[in-house]
Amino acid sequence: MRIACFLSASYVAKAYHDAAYKLGYRLGQEGHTLVFGGYRNGTMASIADGFADAEAAIIGVVSDVLENERVKHRGLREIYYSKDLLDRKQKMIELSDAFIALPGGTGTLDELTEVMTGHAIGQSSPIIIIYNIMGFYDHLIAQLKLMEQQGFIHKNSGNLYQIASSPDEVIEILNQNSEV
Repeated sequence: MRIACFLSASYVAKAYHDAAYKLGYRLGQEGHTLVFGGYRNGTMASIADGFADAEAAIIGVVSDVLENERVKHRGLREIYYSKDLLDRKQKMIELSDAFIALPGGTGTLDELTEVMTGHAIGQSSPIIIIYNIMGFYDHLIAQLKLMEQQGFIHKNSGNLYQIASSPDEVIEILNQNSEV
C-alpha cells in the first residue's frame, strides 16, 4: 500500500523524531511504500530513514519552490517534481492509498483536512489516520468531535479518520481496511 505521511520539516523534540522513525521502520517492514515531501528535513527525514532502513520503497514529491533550500532524502526510489506546494499536495494524494498525519504544523493540518474533505464529499474513500503521538492531537480530535456534535461535520460522511497512538495500532487499522 502506498501511504502518504504528512509531518513536519522542522527539527522538534527527539521523541517526535523517534516516533516517526519507528513508524516508518514498521511500515517498511510490512511492505508499504512511503509517499512524502521528499526532503531530508525534520521528522520527514526521520520517517523516511525508517522506511530506508527497512529497505522499503520511498516516493518523494518535491516542490520547485523548495528545491534550492532543501536536500532530497537519500532513500528516494521515485521522485516527482511539482511547481508549488498545492501541486505537490495533489500529487501526493493522487499517488496514495492511505494517509497518516503525524505531528506537524499548518502544512500538515492543510494536508490532513484536504484528504478528510475529499473523503467527506465522496471524492475518495481513503484510510486516514491521525497518529496521536504523546497526545499531540488531543485538542484537534476534541475539536473534530465538537464539529460533528454541532452538525458541521455530517454523521453520514462516514468515518473520516481513525486515531492511533502506536505503530501497532496504525498497522492494525491499515490491515483492517485493506481487507474491506
